[in-house]
Amino acid sequence: MPHTARWSLFRALLERFAATLDAGDLRVLRALEALRESYEYVPLELLELKLKMPPSHLSRSLERLVEMRAVRRAEQGVSLTFRGLDALAFLHLKRRGYIARLGERIGAGKEGDVFLVELPEGELGVLKLHRGGVRRFRKMRRYRGYAAELRGDRLKLAVLTCRREHWALEQLSKRGALVPRPIARSRHALLQEYIEGVELYKLREAGEQEARELLLTALGTVRKAYLEVAIVHGDLSEYNVLASNGRSYVIDWPQYLRVGEPGAEEALRGDVERLVRFFSRRFSLDVKAEDALSYVRGIRGEL
Repeated sequence: MPHTARWSLFRALLERFAATLDAGDLRVLRALEALRESYEYVPLELLELKLKMPPSHLSRSLERLVEMRAVRRAEQGVSLTFRGLDALAFLHLKRRGYIARLGERIGAGKEGDVFLVELPEGELGVLKLHRGGVRRFRKMRRYRGYAAELRGDRLKLAVLTCRREHWALEQLSKRGALVPRPIARSRHALLQEYIEGVELYKLREAGEQEARELLLTALGTVRKAYLEVAIVHGDLSEYNVLASNGRSYVIDWPQYLRVGEPGAEEALRGDVERLVRFFSRRFSLDVKAEDALSYVRGIRGEL
């Protein structure tokens, strides 16, 4: 199995942190999560009322959780943080038998943190913890109803974008598109199959036939998304395509647009043009963007 020497790297962080939480700590975190529907900062009196926990026990638990940065305190009350949400999601997936152990972090950014995991059968998987902070979502809130109503709540946005990506990958996988197969979801955490490959932008050498196959398989997934699932990726480039065994897998789908909604056709054109431009620049592949767009829209049967 690849990466076997790296399992302890992240295990010392989230997995070890989650193991330190006792039953009382978990009750507090779950209560804060439930009350976030109504309060960003939960009043301490309301938390005491919901938990029916002795005040001294609640105080000790909150002190530990604040020190662990799983919750934050302010004058108006107590609030759950991403660290607390990470622990709840990880423990939920682990206790349901989806994760055997965590490995190294293989990706990080405003959109999310991505980790290798070992599945119970010994195979590799990928755990993506959405963060709800990517710049494109802040831009899209101007006209995308699903994000506008959240009013800047990054935890809620992370849960929502995870739910959206899970749905998109599920629908695409059913139709044979080349995307990571989703395995399970909990809160803002998406567990999916591991695809061993290299991001397209890192690929420096490829013959004409190999480069053409990589472009065609990427466009084939965009075509299936458009014609069979009625969605557009919306942020496609060489940075979210994996080259694996001569084929392209398209990743990162939370920002998809539905065909017919404002901006979808413009986004589709941008997706296709960026891909064609990359293959032309990097591998001197002669494919016209308009021909590729006609193929994706089903006007042309082949490219």
